[in-house]
Amino acid sequence: MKKVAILTVVFIILGFVVNAQDAKVVSAYNYLKNGKLDKAKEAIDAATIHEKTMADAKMWLYRGNVYLAISVSPIPAYKKLDSNALNKSTEAYLKCLELDKKGSYKEDANAGLETCTNQLFDKAAVYYNNKKYLEAIEYFNKCIEIKNKANLFDPIATYYAAKSYETSANEDINNKSITKYDNALKNYNKLIENKFQDTTLAPQVYISISEIKMFQKDTTKALTTIQDGRKVFKSNFNLMIQEANIYLKTNNKIEADKIIDLAFKKDPNNPNLRYYVGTNYFNMLEKMPYDKDSTNFINTFNQAESNLNKAIELDPKLFDAIYNLAVLYLNEGIRIYDAAQKLDPIKDAKKYDNEIIKSQAFLKKSITQFEKYYDANPNDIIVMTNLKVLYIKTNQLDSPKYKEILEKLKK
Repeated sequence: MKKVAILTVVFIILGFVVNAQDAKVVSAYNYLKNGKLDKAKEAIDAATIHEKTMADAKMWLYRGNVYLAISVSPIPAYKKLDSNALNKSTEAYLKCLELDKKGSYKEDANAGLETCTNQLFDKAAVYYNNKKYLEAIEYFNKCIEIKNKANLFDPIATYYAAKSYETSANEDINNKSITKYDNALKNYNKLIENKFQDTTLAPQVYISISEIKMFQKDTTKALTTIQDGRKVFKSNFNLMIQEANIYLKTNNKIEADKIIDLAFKKDPNNPNLRYYVGTNYFNMLEKMPYDKDSTNFINTFNQAESNLNKAIELDPKLFDAIYNLAVLYLNEGIRIYDAAQKLDPIKDAKKYDNEIIKSQAFLKKSITQFEKYYDANPNDIIVMTNLKVLYIKTNQLDSPKYKEILEKLKK
């Protein structure tokens, strides 16, 4: 009996020793539960440097919880406890996973990391939406890095990191950044490798890779990338149009028409599809030398005009289509006028007059479309300036809109 009593006393004493060493962790837990973040921080900081608890996975889990609470706290006094609380929380959860050999806290630590990356993603999103892409990249990359350390893949952060690199490079007009494009491609390819399936974003991955490759003059890779995307997303219109666009840019009109016809058969009343096709033909036209007798020039103009008109018919509020149609007519009117100036107005008087009449007709068509756009966007300086010039060129100085626009431009 005495031996048993002695052993019992020994176990009780050992228990008190263990509890004493774990007391700071327990205190941190209780303080956190009661919302006393200053006390919780003090207790967990002490446990972090204590030799008996510094290698305890549970302690690191609680440390992550405490610092995450500080990071998201709406109370300024608690928020100021540590300006680097979010990073410390992240590091603590990762340390917990590293020490947790049995996986006892894996679920809780991963949940904490998910909250941390959500916080970082929200910060990245604010920068992204404000077009501060370099700052956005920093936070998106942090999300990716954290998930990688936890052996997880973050597809959304990877996508927007890639998009930020790409957009930043696109905006660098004078010095296209090769490194940014390379980083964008690296992230986009990771998404494909990980079989990213978001029906909205995933097709855009293939389109973005294709556009970068087109910029790099690798049309073969641009085309095969889109074709790979179409194998995965068979009915995606944007991928179909991108493939047609590549064919148009490489002067393979036969293949382009096949894709466009297929797209129209699938959805003949899609205004965005009509707009996209019309705009592509519009862009092709701008790169052609003017030749009013060229079958290719005439067909390209007709395709641009008919598709943009159809887009507006299907959606009268598709103002980008209205604007492009206005510019299409404006440019055609200018082309005809410029060509007429090469004629002798005396020897070729009849032909000259006919060309000027044609030019005026297109300029008036341009006015009609610009006025539609102006009615919905009455403060667009470029449109007002174009209308002002067009009213002068077509002798419509008595137009009420001309006087209205003139006054607005003066102001």
